[in-house]
Amino acid sequence: MAEHPLCILAARGAPRGALPSRLLLAALLGAALSLCVPGAAFATSDLEVLTGPEGELGQWLLLGPMHLPGSGSSASRLARAPAGLDVTPGRLVPGQDVPTRGGTGRRVRWRLLTGHEPVMDMRRLLRLGWRRRYLAAFLGVVLQAKRATTVFLALGHDDGLVVWLNGRRVMGSLAPQAFVREQRLLALRLARGRNRLVLQLAHGRGRWRVAARLTGQDHRPLNDHRARSGVKLLLPTPPSAAGSRRLARLAARCLVLQLRRHFSPRGLAHELVAKAPAGLLLPPGDRLVLSHGLAWRRRRRRGELRATLLDLRQVARGAWSLSMGRRSLTLGRQRARWLVVYAPGSKGRWIRLWRRERLCKSLAVAEQNLARARRRTPGLPAASLASVAFHLQDLRRLLLAGDPGSAYIRRRLGTVARWAAALAKGVDPFGRLRGRIVKAYRSRLDGSYQPYSIYVPGGYSRRRSWPLYVMLHGMGGGHRQALSQMLGTWMSEKRAPHLSWRRFLRFPPPAKLHPRALVLAPEAFGDSFYHQEGEVAVLRAIAEVMRHYRVDPRRVILVGHSMGGTGVLELGLSRPHLFAGMVSLAGYPTRWIHADVRRGPLLPWERLLAERYSPQRWARNGRHLGLIAAHGTRDGPYKSRGMVRAFLRLGYRATFKLFQCGHAVWRKYLDRGQVYSQTAHWRTPTRPRRVTFATTRLRWGRAYWVRLDERLRPGAWARVDASFRAGSLRVRTRNLRQVSLLLDRAPTGRRSRVALRIDGTALTLPGRGVVTLRRHGMRWRPGKARQGRPPGKRRWPPRKVPGLEGPMDDIHYGPVLVVWGTRLAAQRAALERVARRLASHGASQVRYPVKADTQVTAADRADHNLLLVGGPLANREAARHRDKLPIRVTSRDVWVGRCRFSGPDVGVKLIYPSSEAPGRYILLVAGTTALGVLRQHLLPRYLPDFVVYDSSVERPGSRRIMGPGRRYLAAGTFDGRWRLPAMACSKPGRA
Repeated sequence: MAEHPLCILAARGAPRGALPSRLLLAALLGAALSLCVPGAAFATSDLEVLTGPEGELGQWLLLGPMHLPGSGSSASRLARAPAGLDVTPGRLVPGQDVPTRGGTGRRVRWRLLTGHEPVMDMRRLLRLGWRRRYLAAFLGVVLQAKRATTVFLALGHDDGLVVWLNGRRVMGSLAPQAFVREQRLLALRLARGRNRLVLQLAHGRGRWRVAARLTGQDHRPLNDHRARSGVKLLLPTPPSAAGSRRLARLAARCLVLQLRRHFSPRGLAHELVAKAPAGLLLPPGDRLVLSHGLAWRRRRRRGELRATLLDLRQVARGAWSLSMGRRSLTLGRQRARWLVVYAPGSKGRWIRLWRRERLCKSLAVAEQNLARARRRTPGLPAASLASVAFHLQDLRRLLLAGDPGSAYIRRRLGTVARWAAALAKGVDPFGRLRGRIVKAYRSRLDGSYQPYSIYVPGGYSRRRSWPLYVMLHGMGGGHRQALSQMLGTWMSEKRAPHLSWRRFLRFPPPAKLHPRALVLAPEAFGDSFYHQEGEVAVLRAIAEVMRHYRVDPRRVILVGHSMGGTGVLELGLSRPHLFAGMVSLAGYPTRWIHADVRRGPLLPWERLLAERYSPQRWARNGRHLGLIAAHGTRDGPYKSRGMVRAFLRLGYRATFKLFQCGHAVWRKYLDRGQVYSQTAHWRTPTRPRRVTFATTRLRWGRAYWVRLDERLRPGAWARVDASFRAGSLRVRTRNLRQVSLLLDRAPTGRRSRVALRIDGTALTLPGRGVVTLRRHGMRWRPGKARQGRPPGKRRWPPRKVPGLEGPMDDIHYGPVLVVWGTRLAAQRAALERVARRLASHGASQVRYPVKADTQVTAADRADHNLLLVGGPLANREAARHRDKLPIRVTSRDVWVGRCRFSGPDVGVKLIYPSSEAPGRYILLVAGTTALGVLRQHLLPRYLPDFVVYDSSVERPGSRRIMGPGRRYLAAGTFDGRWRLPAMACSKPGRA
């Protein structure tokens, strides 16, 4: 091997004065060693590439970017992209000019493109300005296979994409589209030897993102030590000296260096971690030298650098870390404050070393006091214990994240430590607190602590009942921000971003906004849109406040902005008897404003799902609710105006307020204190003389003194109109089989007997208690309530009852356990990946536990709804329910009744009652192979009881509903006894 000048410098040492400092010498030494390790001679023209831990690939040969010729719109240019480029995708020759056509005569060449993010931002990597539009580029890589085999390529992309393999077009879609990660899943059949994979990209305007993931037949990354793919990724590079010098720098550019901290009462322990989320280039020798040293002050180069040999194959698997012991973080008699890390070719990264011994010791003492309070004082309120536990958990998170706000953490920890010490003595510290308080409860859904902020006025006492205002935050907001908005202090706090913890607790609202009421702001799992887990969280927070404070149940008022404004309408109209009124600020009361829902026609079950999330269709339930809808003139005021018009059309009370502003209408309305004065007269009627109620699910079947128990047709609205006049009850129903009247809450007075006329049937009822009525044919008769029976051999399947009637998103109203199958080795990695993705629900912060099917216990089955990933052949838990499910899944087919759907990429997703745990669900995600399971995330947001699909669900954009252009094989809702409908597998219509 020819000696490199840098290698000679590292071996013999540099002349005195040749290098400015020891730091620069160590940096050059690291670069030299990375080139001088055994095998470092760049004798071949192929550079091996390793994928990331999940198979992500961010290292390519790039050809371009090139301007798309022609004129007109982005769509027309993208459609003409193949004709505008004269490039042979089958050739990957680095350094060789490639001619382009279009009148310019420009020539481009292949070059290396490296990145460290799984999603490649092409504009940032290519340093393109936002004004550059209508571009094209090629990404290429060589796949060398020991034998003929198949690999899987998952792609996410903006706008146009064509995939070429060995000069043959595999897939093409040049239509403009939004970015969806893993939108396409391709099976690439490789020949023995070298295979050239080229991605042809065409882009119009806006962001330009690409994400690629390569796995073998067992769905593991190609370089995983457990995989047996026999495929290597290569990038042909010119064997030049200039390329040799760049290898270490290019490989280091793929790395992400992090400092991981570990908590202990003595202080924070540190660990240096190197990751490659998007894979990395593998220079000869498989090694890089990482130089790291210590300093007292930033940019003050003191101390000595140490060289560590970095195993890149171990980094690609996500398993490389370097423990930084306490002795190694000292500089003589002093402790270092900064860690500087040099990768080959980098300027050095300075990382602050946070130890914080005092804070860690105080936190450990507070945790011990909390444990002592739980163990020795059983009479303490659970809410107080959960609140202190949340704060301690959050403080530990801030310490481990290296949060620079030491003053904030110290002040907050001092307050929480006093609370923990009081609990250890048997004293509840929250009993006498006034002002703003941050409390929490432990959620039964995923076991996490859910915080909420509450404002207790200074004059609060339990001698009288207080109104409660519930403020729901918008998207990206939180409970503290929502409470500050409601109190009119958000703008002042925003100008002081380092607001101390003590000041936040004691910061009073201005005099004009000093409310004589309790104000609650729940977190509700973040951006949950107040659906399922978010809805449960809001109701639980309200129940916690009503349990510990004296709240007037007739004066609970909902307020919300943006996402919270929509949640206000949905919560209030689905449970009108719980609230006195609704204040919606910049809400979205209908799903028909979205193009994917508006473009009809919709099937009956599709329309029902869209109406479920459209509060405007629930307007008839607001007979006794007050409504104020505020909107900005520059934010589409027709949205809130439509909701108010629906109320006024029915003769209900509603007010529409229009402000000269954009989306932040809360600044115009809440800062003036109008919300308290204009809603002071709202009251929930205790015994309303008329109840009008309609619902799409029996889960929300209660309204004042009427309860809906069972429907005739599960896939349709259930309606009731009940009134008391002239000394008798009159009830009209629609699509109901069973209804109950809560006569203790009805305006019947002290009558011992009450006359009833329901749908033409005359009955005489007792004046007190709960009376259940069932329909027999065309007539109604008193009967016993049937809220479902425990499953048995003769009583299976059960009926659809409240809380156990579907559709799929109904599973998220209870605790969920995600179980992935391990029976088939070829699908094990894919099923585990899907299970990890399903552990979170949309954009909310809920995180469900994940287990393998071999770890599930009987207690798990009894306490959780099971989300099973993998069919009966792959998942042991799914095999336990094989004979009970109405849809069968085999290794080749999916049977829906007598209909068979065959293919290697057919998948099914369905919800069904558990045959082993009464009142629990199972949600099955299965497929003939792992390909069908991997595509489940491409299904729309609103789904019925079951859906069967194949690769046709790969289409541009994200959808809320199937709607026109539907691409599924079969879908629908089960009947009242959880059986398949008559037209379960009829061919879906397409617009």
